[in-house]
Amino acid sequence: MQLRIVTPRAKEVSEEISSVTLPGGMGEVTILPGHAALMSTLEVGVVSFSFAGVQSKGQSSVAVNRGFFEVLDDSVTVLTETAERGGSVDVERAQRALVRGRDRLEQSNKDPNIDVARAEYAIRRALSRLSAAGAGEGK
Repeated sequence: MQLRIVTPRAKEVSEEISSVTLPGGMGEVTILPGHAALMSTLEVGVVSFSFAGVQSKGQSSVAVNRGFFEVLDDSVTVLTETAERGGSVDVERAQRALVRGRDRLEQSNKDPNIDVARAEYAIRRALSRLSAAGAGEGK
C-alpha cells in the first residue's frame, strides 16, 4: 500500500507500507491492504504505520492535526493541517505546550475569558506530538 501525508506546505510522507492506523473522526482506524474505499475526517493524534517489504524498516509515527483521509485502490492519502514525524518533534517545546495548555485549562475555573476548547485542543496536540516522539508525557 502507498501512504501519502500531505500538508498545505509539502508532502510530508510518501512510503510503501503494510498497515496504517489513523485517528479517525469516529475513533482509531487501522487500514490493511485490500481495504474497501473509505473517506473520513482526521482528528488530532498519531498516524502510525509499518513499512512494507522484506527489508522492513519497522514502524514510524507522525503527529497530525485535523484533516481528512481517503483509502482508495491500496493507497491511503492523508490531508492534514500539520504533520510532524516522531523523530523531528522538539520534545521540550511539546512539553512546554502541554504545561501551558493544562495551566490555561486550570485557570478557566477562575477566568471566564479563557477559551476552554482552545486549551483542550492545545493539550491534545502536545500529547500527540509527545506520543509520536515516544516521549509520553515527559519520559
